[in-house]
Amino acid sequence: MRNLTLDYLKIVLAACVVGIHANFLHDVNPNISHFLTSYLFRLAVPLFFMINGFYFLRILIQPQKFLAWFLRILGLYLIWMALYWPFYKFSLHKPIDYGLTFLIGFYHLWYVIATLCCGLIFMILRKLPDKGMIALLVLCFVTGLSLQYLGAYHVFHGTKLDSTLNYFPVYRNALSFGLPFFGSGVFIAKFNLSAKIKTKSVYMAMAFGFALMVCEYGLHQLSHQNQGFDILLSLPFAAMPLFIWAMQSKAIFSSAIPNELSSLIYFMHPIWLKYLGIWGVKSESLIVPVAIGACLIAAVVLIPINRLLGKYLKFGFI
Repeated sequence: MRNLTLDYLKIVLAACVVGIHANFLHDVNPNISHFLTSYLFRLAVPLFFMINGFYFLRILIQPQKFLAWFLRILGLYLIWMALYWPFYKFSLHKPIDYGLTFLIGFYHLWYVIATLCCGLIFMILRKLPDKGMIALLVLCFVTGLSLQYLGAYHVFHGTKLDSTLNYFPVYRNALSFGLPFFGSGVFIAKFNLSAKIKTKSVYMAMAFGFALMVCEYGLHQLSHQNQGFDILLSLPFAAMPLFIWAMQSKAIFSSAIPNELSSLIYFMHPIWLKYLGIWGVKSESLIVPVAIGACLIAAVVLIPINRLLGKYLKFGFI
């Protein structure tokens, strides 16, 4: 049986990713669009990392299953990188371009290779004491946050270092972004926090996290900082209670369809965004629901095919 609330939350999160990539509502109100796409919707990828980390505890308990997990995620990554080859092949000119693209991942696929790396790091460090591992997660997050802020505020304006800091793989990568949230999911599972923390406390923590996000947005606006952010100070404070809330849900469901839909929206949406733009859908407000709708229609055909092709071609992680 599956957690229905979590699976539906993943559909919402996948839709948030589409909103980020399409600059949702920018044609209606740029300020609202900026808050949504650079702040609220940024909860999506951290929560995806947490979900994968939560279920990765099973692998840590049974290390013999790691190879199968690793090959499944690697297979998923290679398949989608191959499918998106026509989208990025023209940007590859030197041998190093091929290597970097494979290591970083095309566009949204960076999340898949980062998940793979997070799992590998946890397996290597699985005998590290919990306090040491938590300290490492905090250090990684603070490092990524610092790099993001130094770049966004152009502290080293006019230097090569400034352009380096604003190159997204420098701060948005498996170590400084993926690992802290993936690890949070692991420890939420390990310490059984969804059962130990009272629902009232979860709501209070969630309210604090979202209030902190609004404050962070306000401070950036006062500083005339309109650049988009991948890493925010408020993300762990908002994402962790939201995830725990979903895990506390008693709603269960036997079908994997909601999970498959969320994965399909996440993996397929760039295709629809590209071609809908070519076909004349220019409105940021319209292209998001149309792209999501197109993914859902495609799911009618693709989900049955996915199930026939075998475990290495599964859209979902879980």
